[in-house]
Amino acid sequence: MDYAPAGDGAAREQAGPALRDADELCRYGAAQLFLSRAARVQPRLELTDATAAAVLQICRLVEGMPLAIDLAAAWARVLTCPQIAGHVGANLDWLASLCRDVPERHRSVRAVFDQSWARLGAEERRALCRLAVFPGGLDHAAAAALGDLPGAGHEQLLAALVDRSLLRCDGAGRFAMHALVRRYAAGLPPVERVIGEP
Repeated sequence: MDYAPAGDGAAREQAGPALRDADELCRYGAAQLFLSRAARVQPRLELTDATAAAVLQICRLVEGMPLAIDLAAAWARVLTCPQIAGHVGANLDWLASLCRDVPERHRSVRAVFDQSWARLGAEERRALCRLAVFPGGLDHAAAAALGDLPGAGHEQLLAALVDRSLLRCDGAGRFAMHALVRRYAAGLPPVERVIGEP
């Protein structure tokens, strides 16, 4: 899903060319999703240049993740888009819904990641937390250099995390982690990061 005119990895979260005007925002699928969801709860939402810049920032911060966009847009009923962008950038737990008609596992981005975390083995958990310190991604050599990833087994760990959609491989041997997954792994209590137990 095209979500913003930017590079990859951490650059998506912060940088990228500025929009020439608010109408340009509608070219991006994630922005269209945000605007359609926000219009449901705030029909008087005006697409000004400031609003467009905030919507673009939100889409970059969540890297186009549809659930995160949906949860963020729901706040348009009581907050402006710049306020929403500030909250999204500051706190992963803010991406949550209070609606009781939504299944528990989809009420927050954290709930989705908690489910994925619970399905990982101890080695996969340790690997995920260790890899979260690379905001720009890494290659096989960097992964192998991590002290607590088993030498010959690091490829299997990388493959397992790719298979679980917690890591992406670009086909040229570079791996990257979605910004929200990285924030989740980095925010785990130290005991869970070290021993990998829930």
